[in-house]
Amino acid sequence: MADKAKKQEPVDEVGTRTGFTRYKWELKSSNKEFWRSGHAVAKLISVICLFLALAYFNAATAHPALTLIITLEVFIFFFFIIIYTFAIQRYLVFILWPVSDLLNDLCCFGFLMGGIFFAINSRETMPVEYVVGVVSLE
Repeated sequence: MADKAKKQEPVDEVGTRTGFTRYKWELKSSNKEFWRSGHAVAKLISVICLFLALAYFNAATAHPALTLIITLEVFIFFFFIIIYTFAIQRYLVFILWPVSDLLNDLCCFGFLMGGIFFAINSRETMPVEYVVGVVSLE
């Protein structure tokens, strides 16, 4: 009786996995890498600050352009969190994800600095909620 022993898959690499089994492994691997490296924590802190700024700007009745900029950045941050969480970056290899994430961070910095400049210049009196919203944009 020749019982074929199931070949042991390597723990730290893809090995001979194919199909859904490979995706499950890559999903677990990507999640560990993304959530443990501190990258996810930085993204979540940024999203929390943006939500805080959005809430305070809505309370202080800010210009609609400010809420639009913040909402845009929140959705872009969620896009990258979803990409990294579900290991989609491993299947779209024609996009350099670290470079696109870096470019997103630089553009986000530029947009938010412009938003801060616009927020400060557009108001003559700044209530406390407005100041907290501006500080949260930073």
